[in-house]
Order: sequence, then structure tokens, then C-alpha cells
Amino acid sequence: IKSIGEDCGCGVALFGTPEGVDIITSDPQLERRFRHEILSPWEATQDDTVHLLHNLEANLPLRKTSNIVLDPTLVAKIVDLGDGVIGHIRRVVLEAARTAIQTGREVIDMKTIEAIGWVPLSARADDTRTRLGAKLHDNGVWH
Repeated sequence: IKSIGEDCGCGVALFGTPEGVDIITSDPQLERRFRHEILSPWEATQDDTVHLLHNLEANLPLRKTSNIVLDPTLVAKIVDLGDGVIGHIRRVVLEAARTAIQTGREVIDMKTIEAIGWVPLSARADDTRTRLGAKLHDNGVWH
């Protein structure tokens, strides 16, 4: 990581979880090379989110147009299931498209979204922590 930018002659950006930040901050040389930014989750009412969903839909192999962005409730549901994270939002849409094709409906609507049975990553993580008996300590670390 230390020399990728120099070797390639390009800028390097790292994205990840708080645990990934811990790796970077544990090495003073790496910490000096990277500025830390916290990205806000995508929100259903943002124009960028609507644009993202429009572009995702435009590239799906569905026989029918879903017009996801015309239904604010559907947009909010997709963003909520994706925890406001671009990669998760994309996975929700792709899973919905797969389900729409498999069921022969060929459209993404609320019925399709509900049929995928998607559990947001945040809920899965909370469930795992609960099952493992993990507790968040005052220092922000799970044990």
C-alpha cells in the first residue's frame, strides 16, 4: 500500500470498515499517507440516489421497465435494505432483478422486493453479535 501510488503514478483511495481504519492507523507511515473521511449513507430523497437507481435499472436484463425511481416508497425500501451503502443497494437491486426474472414477473416493484427476503447487513451483524454474546465496550470495540 505504501508505494502503490508512487509506482503507478496515480492516487490511491481506501474504503472500508472501522476495523480497516484501525489497520491504517496502526502504522504511522500509512496514517500520514491517507486522509480519513467518513462517508454518509445514501438517502432515498437525494438526487444522487435516484440517479444511481435509475442507472442500475437501465442496465438490468428485465423485459419490463420497473420505473423504480417513480415510486418514493420503493426507493426508500431499497435504500433501507441496503443500509444506505452503495454496494448493498446494488446487491438488493440485482437480487430483485434475479427474482423478477425467475418468477416471470420481469419487473421490480414492492412485491418483488418483499419476495427476495433480504435482511440488511446491519440486522445480520446485530443478530450475529447477539448470538455470540458480544458487547460494545466504552472504547468502541466489540468483545
